[in-house]
Amino acid sequence: MRLILCVLALMMLVIPACGQETEEEYLDEGVALAMQGKYDEAIQAFDEAIRLDPEDALAWNNKGVALAMQGKYDEAIQAYDETIRLYPEYADVWYYKGLALAVQGEYDEACFPHQPSNP
Repeated sequence: MRLILCVLALMMLVIPACGQETEEEYLDEGVALAMQGKYDEAIQAFDEAIRLDPEDALAWNNKGVALAMQGKYDEAIQAYDETIRLYPEYADVWYYKGLALAVQGEYDEACFPHQPSNP
């Protein structure tokens, strides 16, 4: 009887965790969706990754790329700014931010995007 209670207690702890995705799995899912052109779904996956790990610079960057692919440049720049805050050494994000700024006609800022944009 005691063994059965222990097994049941263990199952109650394990079962809720089944099916839950990790931050990395959401990140991978977002990349796969973006590669298929499913940007809304990709952004949702990146948002879940960010919810699980708000300090994941790659998730923020990938969200910015997906937003930019939809033409949502202001939102993309906000995501890039968060990436820069978390990982300023990541050269690609500076390039992506510069492209988003240039598309909006912000050429001076695009050439020298040294500081996060003001909201």
